[in-house]
Amino acid sequence: MSLFRDPMLRDTRLTPVGEAQADALAASLGTLADEVELVVASPLSRALDTATRAFRRRPDLPVVAHPALRERQKRYADLGRPRSCLEEEFGAASGAGLVVDFGLLPEEGNWGYTPPEDIDGAAVPEEAEAPFLERLASFADWLGARPERCVAVVCHKGVVRGLTGRAVANCEVVECALEELRPGMHAMS
Repeated sequence: MSLFRDPMLRDTRLTPVGEAQADALAASLGTLADEVELVVASPLSRALDTATRAFRRRPDLPVVAHPALRERQKRYADLGRPRSCLEEEFGAASGAGLVVDFGLLPEEGNWGYTPPEDIDGAAVPEEAEAPFLERLASFADWLGARPERCVAVVCHKGVVRGLTGRAVANCEVVECALEELRPGMHAMS
């Protein structure tokens, strides 16, 4: 039995501690940040904010929001917001340093989140492991078809574990080759 009680906060933003971690990540990337040709981020706000903070000194760096990188849905915080809301906060009209491309998200409707009218306010339906791993495999295929050689992926602990089998801390950098992204080949406990 879990003692965690979901505070029912949708698409949570970074806390001040999270902001400090993302800013520290920016400082720690050093020359690695210069090698990055593309940033791909989860469309959940905390990942988008981390990505834009971490790479803010490269304002022309392309950033793409990819729906397959959203966290495995277990809590209300894992439910995203509509594309129009994200574009307002992180898109071209936002005035933010880095501009996020939301072209992979549908203009209307569901990009993998459960709309608020579909939730009764009591519990968020947990995403099953099989569809979670399937979407991670589709992401790995998409990434493998990209021309860039150095891509930064900004996502969530569950996604990193599903892709690589590694347990990570917030804002931890994990360097790996495309061949190491093997959804379903790692224990998902």
